[in-house]
Amino acid sequence: MTYKHFRNLALVFGLALTLATTLLIYLGYRDPVEAMGQALFVLILVFDVLYFQKGGGWAALAASLIYVTALLVIGPKTGSAYIWASVILRVTMYGFTGLAGGEICARVKTALEDMQATDLADGATGLFNKEHFFRLAGASVEMFERYQSPFSLLVFDFNQDDLKKLGGEKKAQALTAIAREIKGAIRTSDEAGRPSDDSIAILLYNTEAANADAVIKRVTAAFHQTLGEEAVLDVTLWSTPDDIEQIRVYAHAR
Repeated sequence: MTYKHFRNLALVFGLALTLATTLLIYLGYRDPVEAMGQALFVLILVFDVLYFQKGGGWAALAASLIYVTALLVIGPKTGSAYIWASVILRVTMYGFTGLAGGEICARVKTALEDMQATDLADGATGLFNKEHFFRLAGASVEMFERYQSPFSLLVFDFNQDDLKKLGGEKKAQALTAIAREIKGAIRTSDEAGRPSDDSIAILLYNTEAANADAVIKRVTAAFHQTLGEEAVLDVTLWSTPDDIEQIRVYAHAR
């Protein structure tokens, strides 16, 4: 589940519950102020799921001001003796729902993003796995065709025999070291993945072929430093617009 799905579910169930309780209060007690006070939880709910604790806090403050104003203008149905009790109860509930609800939503978002990142990551390198990297490459092809957004695709093919020479634990450490160098060699806007067991690929956005040389040199050096100078490494560079068809085929894009 993504946070977007959680947000939509929270809104649907929260709105349904708030609507039901608002109708019960209005039909049962014929008290428009308290019914409106209950309906104001919708405002807090929306700001909780969209803007988290800060948004929920401001929404709680707004709901409190609206509720107090309605009490002063319309007046309480239950009598003046219960005004302060109603205000204290409502303001406390608004504040708790806004702050605690926003904090819960923020934590859920972080947890779901962490789970999703784990699902998308290659276990050995921490880079994107095959399926997700090809989705990114396919999306890049579509963006280029729609908006002419240039990008380059680098594919580093290495020999599994060079890894096997290192042994089990050192093999894993080597892949981790190479992946770390790759992450340091690219911008945060670029993407790197492991499309196969014996290759690592990089998407360089808004980058033409001539500007990819620095990344190629740094990643190549990382491979050779980790696997040895004799390690076999084939580098393929495709850039738009000239190589768009090769990229499409490689990424299994439409």
